[in-house]
Amino acid sequence: MLKNQLKKLTVAALIAAMIVPASVSNAAEQKVIRISGKDRIATSVEISKSAYSTSENVVLASGFNFADALSAGQLASALNAPLLLSSKDKLDNETESEINRLKAKNVYIVGGNHTIKKSSVDSYLKKKNIKVTRLEGNNRYKTSEKVMEKTKEFINPQYLLIASGKDFPDALAATSLMVNHKSVMVLSDGNSYPSSNLKEIAIGGKKQLPLEKFKGERISGRNRYETALAIAKRSFNDNENVVLASGQVFADSLSAVSLTKKHNAPIILTEFENLTKNTKEYLNKKESIYIVGGFKTIDKDILANITSEEKYERNKERIKDQIKSLEEEAKQFEETSKPKIEEANKKISEVDALLSKTDERIKEGAFAFFPWVVENYPEYKEDVDKGLAILNEFYEKGDVRKTPEDATSYENMVMTADWLEQLNGLRLKDEHFTGLKKLDTNFEILAKAMVSCDRSLDYTKGHRHTFSVWENLYWGATNPFKGWYDDEKLVYEELMNTINTKYSAENKDVALEKAKADFMIKYNGEKPVIGHYTNILSDSINVVAVTKNSSQNGYFRNTFCMNGDFGHRYKTFISEEKYREIINAYAKINDKKYLLEEKASAQKTIKDIENEKNSRKQKIQNLKKGNTEKIIKIK
Repeated sequence: MLKNQLKKLTVAALIAAMIVPASVSNAAEQKVIRISGKDRIATSVEISKSAYSTSENVVLASGFNFADALSAGQLASALNAPLLLSSKDKLDNETESEINRLKAKNVYIVGGNHTIKKSSVDSYLKKKNIKVTRLEGNNRYKTSEKVMEKTKEFINPQYLLIASGKDFPDALAATSLMVNHKSVMVLSDGNSYPSSNLKEIAIGGKKQLPLEKFKGERISGRNRYETALAIAKRSFNDNENVVLASGQVFADSLSAVSLTKKHNAPIILTEFENLTKNTKEYLNKKESIYIVGGFKTIDKDILANITSEEKYERNKERIKDQIKSLEEEAKQFEETSKPKIEEANKKISEVDALLSKTDERIKEGAFAFFPWVVENYPEYKEDVDKGLAILNEFYEKGDVRKTPEDATSYENMVMTADWLEQLNGLRLKDEHFTGLKKLDTNFEILAKAMVSCDRSLDYTKGHRHTFSVWENLYWGATNPFKGWYDDEKLVYEELMNTINTKYSAENKDVALEKAKADFMIKYNGEKPVIGHYTNILSDSINVVAVTKNSSQNGYFRNTFCMNGDFGHRYKTFISEEKYREIINAYAKINDKKYLLEEKASAQKTIKDIENEKNSRKQKIQNLKKGNTEKIIKIK
């Protein structure tokens, strides 16, 4: 048996939104009332019902953003008004009904549009002739300042409470100070807080709230539960009531401020099923305990449970087994993590090596790309060597230049996969030339197309016929296929229409020449050009490449060149899909953003593993020290 039993309990539980009051037969009996609803919203409504018959004022905060609700508590306390919780997109039915029951005339909404929508909640309340005051800042800290300033309009505060805005327990427990001490509160990021002429009290230890230059009073304990006790003892002397709320789950606890004001009671925090020894002793002295939240938040037998300290003493042997098990798991994790760390370090080294070469590769364009292909796709070596020899020959002659505009530049080279894909797409969809297949490419025809493009910048010279290949040229466009395909297709269709209507009985070649003659008469001597269109759709060529030089030449920018050739002249054929794969792989190793993300991912892997190792180590240390509060619960 425990030496220190809690007083005899007469439990009155509010379950499924119903309060069952307890009768007190003698002074030794203790009244326990649990207040809860089906969810956090309903719980806030049930708390309001238990504390207020009517209220001219209501404070409304998000039930899903603890920071705003924590800031709202001080205003609710100052107004002696209920704190109700809301969903983001609309006013919940329970909350709406409670506002109506309270006959509220003023609703103070704490938080911005991202937590409670103005278009739905504010508008609805105003239609019901309720005055709406919204208090919001651009972050949780600025919002808390807005609420603090509004609270000052209703009380003459003596104290400024400073609590962490990164977690809820300390700020929630600080509500106790607002009841018996005229106080306002701000949330802090741990580094700063707004200046004030009030007496300042920091809530929580230096780990949660460093405030290096803070010189005021600080209320804290060795953990959140002891901090709440310290606040309670600092705030109340001979009170007989206490509110018990979860120190782990914020949802049900946020609206507990309404009970502190109503019952002149501090808020004490607890784990789900474990009371600390000091908490148990404190509760044992109180006449009434108000438990906030359902059985999933605070265990139904919380007041009968042994303390975490007592639990440790009773389970030393079991804890030894747990320590042994955790140590074995930690060792196994260490072993399984080694390959992952090695792989991550390898990735970091590879990325660093790639990053060191990126600028040079981009500067060299195709002259760096071709050797890279040999390293990574050795099956194309003979083809690449021929192409690189062509590029070097014309580079030495001065026709090819390693400039950002040159056809061999990195940007223009990467785009060759797009042009090939677009060309093949046109071949497959054309309705006049059907049954065509996609054309392949290779590095020799690619090099020829690059050289042809670079040597054709002067449109007045026309085709230079550098190589014995089919050649399309286009100047001054952003997409050559508009001219080569779209425009010339219209000309082709007009010629075919003329043949079909006037010369269908003629020899095919004769009919075409007559149709061309008619075209020139119709368009004042303009020759019908369809050669580029028919080249694209030819079933005679097997390999092709389309390149671009983006230099400014006279009135034009961008010179495009398509080189096509017969397959029997080549040994290597690379499909459109394979070429895209090669280009994408090369682009990836030259994408600094991608490489840095890969490096960051590898670094994160190592960091996550180290954090997990440290976490496992800390769990073992906590068990060895008997600090069960920070580790697994022992059942």
